[in-house]
Amino acid sequence: MLQSAPGIDRVIREFSDFAGDSVLMAHNAPFDMNFLYAAYERVLGRPLINDYVDTLRVARRAFPELQHRRLPDLCGELGVVNDHEHRALSDVVVMVTCYGSMREMVLERYGSEESYRKSFTHGGSSNSLKASEISAECDADEGNPLYRMHCAFTGKMTKMVRRDAMQALANVGGIPEDGVKKDTDYLVIGNDGFRDAMKTTSGKIKKAQQNQLKGLPIQIISENTFLELLNG
Repeated sequence: MLQSAPGIDRVIREFSDFAGDSVLMAHNAPFDMNFLYAAYERVLGRPLINDYVDTLRVARRAFPELQHRRLPDLCGELGVVNDHEHRALSDVVVMVTCYGSMREMVLERYGSEESYRKSFTHGGSSNSLKASEISAECDADEGNPLYRMHCAFTGKMTKMVRRDAMQALANVGGIPEDGVKKDTDYLVIGNDGFRDAMKTTSGKIKKAQQNQLKGLPIQIISENTFLELLNG
């Protein structure tokens, strides 16, 4: 199917022209956005700055009781039929249909868009986020460099919020952690203030450095390096 298809250099330029500065939408968006971030930098020589909506995050508010919220799970709950599953156009149409229904459910539950927005900042900040709240939404990728890797996070991230970073890690089979432990493989420092963070050495960075002195194989990496590993 791909033998006669155009390459990424052509496709990403066409996508950029088509998308413009529109808000993008995807289910489990960080997974797709990471590929786009990398492609924009490599092919276009500039960052992708479009805002995006992750319908998986909406699904967590619409269906808090569900164990799994993959697109087929949402279709089953909402009675949406996907006649051509795993084909881009059909999946996109189904995703938008599900989003419309979930949006109505969320607005009915929260009363307004403002109340819904605040649900992600009040009680949903990185300070109150627990790694135990994160579970994989898809099958693990055993070939990914972060598969079975224990990762802790510190500092403000610029490419995604910490919850999405933890979720993306869990989805490839990695293990998010709240703090630095003996078995922590990576401490990820957000791009916003990375250099300052290394100079001031937060509690997690100090613990990671202490573990390194003890001979434990922990690595301190930037958000960009984490995303490169996440993309395989």
